Amino acid sequence: MGSWSHITHFIGVARILARHDALFPLEALPLPHPVFQAVKFLAHLSVSSKKNKITSQGERMRNALEEMGPAYIKLGQTLGTRPDLVGHDMAASLSKLQDNLKPFSSQQARQAIKESLGTDIDGLFDDFDDTPVAAASIAQVHYAKTKDGIKVAVKILRPEIEKKIRRDIDAFYWLALKIEMRSPEAKRLRLYEAIETYDKSVRIELDLRLEAAAASELSANMADMEGYRVPKIHWELTSKRILTMERVEAVPLSDIEGLKQLKLDMTALAGRIMTVFLTQAMGHGFFHADLHPGNIFVESDGTIVPVDFGIMGRLDRSSRQFMSEILLGFHTGE
Repeated sequence: MGSWSHITHFIGVARILARHDALFPLEALPLPHPVFQAVKFLAHLSVSSKKNKITSQGERMRNALEEMGPAYIKLGQTLGTRPDLVGHDMAASLSKLQDNLKPFSSQQARQAIKESLGTDIDGLFDDFDDTPVAAASIAQVHYAKTKDGIKVAVKILRPEIEKKIRRDIDAFYWLALKIEMRSPEAKRLRLYEAIETYDKSVRIELDLRLEAAAASELSANMADMEGYRVPKIHWELTSKRILTMERVEAVPLSDIEGLKQLKLDMTALAGRIMTVFLTQAMGHGFFHADLHPGNIFVESDGTIVPVDFGIMGRLDRSSRQFMSEILLGFHTGE
């Protein structure tokens, strides 16, 4: 993508920001004054002058990012974990970014399965629900039943998602370089390196075989942990663009009323979740790194079942020892 393509790309971004009355990030960029004024003018062209009724900058930015699409949604979610960069109020709003998009058609889903697995869907499943149960920025999920009668969830990457995300991330690199060239202060933030880290994370999410491998590794590591299990991966129905795993029929941690109906000891449940995480991170050095309430399910007997293994973390031995000593110090007060 050439410089002019990047410029027109960000003019389009600015128009979306203007539509949501969220142009304020441009003021923080080290753009020459005439360029900033030109971008603001172009952004406001054909944009309604009706004032946005949402007063919170964080909410306006969150709505704008959701309209911009997958790469921007995930970037916003990442920034939502960095109040040191964007401020606490903005981080709190971005942390609520909804990774929900309009689903793609069942015809496209069926075609993707055929192209990826080499067989018509009827030859792979006894039953396939054309209505997705979830449609996120990178993929959507359909329920199905295998030829063996096993209930599964089938995750399918969005059509051409790799191309769309690559276009946006290339633009992020270009903008990061321009900012670092014009601002020594911005260079100290190492924006380009931050985009590289973000890029690596997204590349992993775009290969569902890596997610399947992560789930299998986590399952092996945690096999002896009572009250915790990882859904089984069906490797014969999995490829780079398709992931098939055991269907989880349980209550998500985000459903407080549903959890209350299970009549579980909530304090014990919270303690088990913490124990599980520390066992993964400190014991094995490999942990689920996207543990929001929607990714943790609880079965009727209190067993914890995680889902979505696209974002995982690793800690080497020295890092684990260092963090363990910090936690021990907090606990003992020494």
